[in-house]
Amino acid sequence: MKNVKGNKRRWKQLVAIFIVAVMLFTTPHIVGFASMEKEEATTAAADGNPDNSDVKVQSEDADSEEDIQTESLDASEQSESSEEKTTEKKTETTEAEKKTGADESKKEKAEETTKKETKATTETAPEETTTEATTSSAKPEPIVKEYKSDEVNVTVTAADKNDLPEDAELVVEPVELSEKTEKKVEEAALKEKRTVKKVHAYDIHFELYGEEIQPGASVQVSVDVPGISAGQNAAVFHVDDNNKVENMNGDVDKKGDVVFETNHFSTYVIVQQGSTKVTATIKHYNDDSTADANGEKKKIYSDDVLEIPVGGRINDYAKASNWNVKKVIVENTNTDGTKNRQNYVNESEYSKITLSKDSTVEVYYTPKKTTVKGQTKFYDYTIMAGRGDGTYWNPNGSTYYSINMPSNPSYHGIGSDSARLTMGESGNGNDNHTISQENYSEYRNYTCNVSNINENGQTKTWNANAWTGTKQVVTGLLKGLDSNGDVEFNYPEPGFFDNSDLSFTSNGKTRYLRKVFTDYKLVFAQNGDSYQLTQVNKPGTNGSEETKVAEAGENFSL
Repeated sequence: MKNVKGNKRRWKQLVAIFIVAVMLFTTPHIVGFASMEKEEATTAAADGNPDNSDVKVQSEDADSEEDIQTESLDASEQSESSEEKTTEKKTETTEAEKKTGADESKKEKAEETTKKETKATTETAPEETTTEATTSSAKPEPIVKEYKSDEVNVTVTAADKNDLPEDAELVVEPVELSEKTEKKVEEAALKEKRTVKKVHAYDIHFELYGEEIQPGASVQVSVDVPGISAGQNAAVFHVDDNNKVENMNGDVDKKGDVVFETNHFSTYVIVQQGSTKVTATIKHYNDDSTADANGEKKKIYSDDVLEIPVGGRINDYAKASNWNVKKVIVENTNTDGTKNRQNYVNESEYSKITLSKDSTVEVYYTPKKTTVKGQTKFYDYTIMAGRGDGTYWNPNGSTYYSINMPSNPSYHGIGSDSARLTMGESGNGNDNHTISQENYSEYRNYTCNVSNINENGQTKTWNANAWTGTKQVVTGLLKGLDSNGDVEFNYPEPGFFDNSDLSFTSNGKTRYLRKVFTDYKLVFAQNGDSYQLTQVNKPGTNGSEETKVAEAGENFSL
């Protein structure tokens, strides 16, 4: 009996050991001796159905428990010692199962971690690839080409190096513009409303292996031009093969470089700009006059200096209506320092002249020639009208009739008897010339002393009623015109230009001391601003035409 019981106990031990071995063998990745193929199979199973591992472990646990329960029923029929030993084995089996359960829990955690890492790796990889692609698209690598010389430095920057071959060479060559092209550029510059100080022209292009090429996209061009600094103004123009001028909307940056953008290279003109106004010096010449030794004709007016906006016009070249404009010459200085003269002979041409730089405008005239008749007033004075007593002529009378007589009612501002202006010459006998007999002796001592500066720069007092004895002219007699347009004097005078007759009657006969004639005309030959008196006409009677009463230089009776 004891042998039978011993054999059963050993059998149970062998069964328990076999079960533990089988369980350990089915979980090789935990203990580290399973093959790679099983590892891959386990991982695949985990990815395909995360719950399979749990089902497998639960099934194995259930089978183990079933075997243990069967063995326990058999052992209950044995003796108490066998039961105790069976209980010990059962305890060992339970501990093994706990260990197996712990190992399975670790396995589950390891598999879960592996799945998460695999999933994270799978999801992260495309994102990294997308980020790299986006970065590469947003920030292309630029390429910079430079040209440097003593005259100019040029830098061209392409935002993407694929737009310009790496071996391309930047070529810059100065260009001398034709007069026609430079004029077109200046006309385009006028639209900027600034003066043209200087023009720089360059042929800017790229060459690859000796062949001219163009960039694949728009590039930025920066030109360091002598004479242009930060804060100044400049314009950039493109000139094509057909002399078509295009404004490139260039500007001056903070470094003083002229910058613009383009996608095509050829000739570019940089215009250094100045003020918004120009100065025009206008000179007026008589084209009919003879030129002097310097080839300059006679000036008819002083020069006019005008300040006009850039691109402005001179509205009217004729300074007066007495001349006809024959031609206009505009002279200014080119950007290379040479003189430029443009000749305009037709009004349709010179009326449209616009100025973009400081210029001298020479206007050549021919005088208008015509006959001009002028209405005029004649004032006739009687200095010695006769002597009488007021009612008839009497050689012994007490009244000396004259425009200068003190009783003249039209005398203005009479002061003392001797301080007044008189008609006709007078003197006091102390002058260095013969006293004229034009006045009655009673009126010869009238004086009008006026202080003037003589030809030597000395101040001297002169009697305005007498000849000075030299070329000295006494000035300062007139004050001006009053509100009615009548002449006013600074000194007492007998009504020289009063517009009314002054007369008296003697023996029934009217005698005039002042007679005003208003219906005579003077006839002049006009030549520009010069008027030469040719004759005097008097009105006709009863509506007849006026008639000539005298030639120039002749005396005539009124």
